Amino acid sequence: MEQDKFIHIIQNIVENYITKKGLFIHEWHLGLVSTVNIGNTLDVYIDGNTVVTPNVPCNPNYDFVVGDYVWVQYVNRKSSNIFIPSRRSIGDKRIATGTGSESIPLASETTDGLMSSTDYTKLESIKLTNTYTFTQLSPAMIWTITHNLNTYPSVTIVDSAGSQVVGDISYVSINQITITFTTTFAGKAYLN
Repeated sequence: MEQDKFIHIIQNIVENYITKKGLFIHEWHLGLVSTVNIGNTLDVYIDGNTVVTPNVPCNPNYDFVVGDYVWVQYVNRKSSNIFIPSRRSIGDKRIATGTGSESIPLASETTDGLMSSTDYTKLESIKLTNTYTFTQLSPAMIWTITHNLNTYPSVTIVDSAGSQVVGDISYVSINQITITFTTTFAGKAYLN
């Protein structure tokens, strides 16, 4: 129990420091659109939950449809301050799995500590510019990918038929990865 208290204290120190430096912390979760509402909100199932979270604000620049897999952003790790910036699929293929968090600069916050719609648009533009699709045309057992994203991205791999594939991902640097497979094949890697 003492270790949990220590971790909680360190986490609070880091979050306070990040807040003072004008950053915000966002945690992303996985969502499935249940209903598209009027007024740029969606009803979604979050992280496989069987209870729908209603009226989640979403990016007005997307035409979401029922059944879309989406990213659900928990701003400052608060489930009361959530937003859906974009889909996380191409066609009927899911391209990303897992949850995580990161800190990114935020220009301003509203007085109640919630993000303004202008900042959500900034968040979306950041996420859109931080993606890379790699195409491996000839079958290979090792793929070397230079992505220049300046980060250690999440990676989803599909074969030429569009089926998701698992490989051993090695981060060579913040701009390059290698993926090793047990067999040779061609396909695509989606990085974000």
